[in-house]
Amino acid sequence: MLANPFDSSVFREMAEYISDDGARNAFRYLFGLAAEDPRFTCYPNKKGDVLDFRFDSPRGDPPFSFIANRSFLLFYFRKPSIDTQRWTVSELNGHFDSANENPSGEFTVKLRSISDVQRLWRLVGANADRFQSGSSENTKIGFVNQNHQRCAGHRGNAGSDHLQFAYRMECQKPGCDAVYGANGSDVFQRVPTQVPAVRRRSTWTAFLAVRVPGVHADARL
Repeated sequence: MLANPFDSSVFREMAEYISDDGARNAFRYLFGLAAEDPRFTCYPNKKGDVLDFRFDSPRGDPPFSFIANRSFLLFYFRKPSIDTQRWTVSELNGHFDSANENPSGEFTVKLRSISDVQRLWRLVGANADRFQSGSSENTKIGFVNQNHQRCAGHRGNAGSDHLQFAYRMECQKPGCDAVYGANGSDVFQRVPTQVPAVRRRSTWTAFLAVRVPGVHADARL
């Protein structure tokens, strides 16, 4: 949620400072996600020439923030988020070629488009905690198979194969934003074209039944 009071003048300055259209749209999209997330108190901030946006936790320490640059947003995983050990640079490298660890031990990624923000929010959004890893290496969250398909875990929903969970799969190929379901036994070899009903969606939420035949339509992946 947004801080109250909210300094809209700094928000406008940040939007005007970003010169790249894709990065500016990413900024607006990320701002909207921050505004509706009850976990954080969010606000833009100006310190000298630096324009940043902070996600404060109830304790007052920001687990995330980002700095506005001309052509991208530099998103930070700050110390409070790193201390949870939920993210690693190796995992982030599976999503962003810009993932880096700075001298302070913080992780950073560059966001240049709405698609980048959507990919980020699958990792840090309010619903990210709901997915679980499987018991094998191939079904752990973050596993990427030989076809560049990332396993994002399961929610306990049954798949269409015997004693299998339905796993969320995310295509990591450039230009592909396919999200679909796969039985745990198939994660190691899946590709999006094996699922005729794959749809591209603007958010991380997808209906499980569309991707794994035989699963009830109300089940969510």
